[in-house]
Amino acid sequence: MKALLFDFGGVLVDIDFDLAFTEFESISSLSSHDIKQRFQMDEMYQKHEVGQIDWAEYAQHLRSTFSLNAADDAIAQAWNAIFKNEITATTQAIKRAKDKVGCFMFSNTNPTHQIFWMNKYADIVELFDHVFVSSEMGLRKPELAAFQAVATVMGCELSEIMFFDDTQENVDGAQDAGMQAVLVKNSDDVIAKLNELNLI
Repeated sequence: MKALLFDFGGVLVDIDFDLAFTEFESISSLSSHDIKQRFQMDEMYQKHEVGQIDWAEYAQHLRSTFSLNAADDAIAQAWNAIFKNEITATTQAIKRAKDKVGCFMFSNTNPTHQIFWMNKYADIVELFDHVFVSSEMGLRKPELAAFQAVATVMGCELSEIMFFDDTQENVDGAQDAGMQAVLVKNSDDVIAKLNELNLI
């Protein structure tokens, strides 16, 4: 195993979209329940994650979808409420493993979220040799081209990478690309694999 590749949300940091829906409720005519029912990781969401549309355009999409009555900055503040606590058991394990193997991060994320988490979780970001962000790459998991691009920058064959993600679709995509991959339900899944690899 030449390198480890970690997802961000759900692996390194807890996220909860319900927190954003609650914040949206305060600037909407809809209830948080109705907002949740309307939310989808739709075409506009995915375009924002690969940098095809900017925040102003996506904020307008959110404004229209959720009947929001607020400026872009207020919508961004609510949108960033999804981020919760660092999953310290995982990040502490990575701190130990990184002395033995290259450690990298790959997040499907948009520029609005990225600016927020790069500052809020700066200590986590600094753990990694490189941070891959879908909106900068123009590619997102689970696309084959995304995994190939990441491996090229990492200087690894796909088969030399162990990937950790909390989404089955992304794990399946990584395995189809030739990576080894672990579906992360909690920190125990990461720690067990790092122990198995004699990295911690």
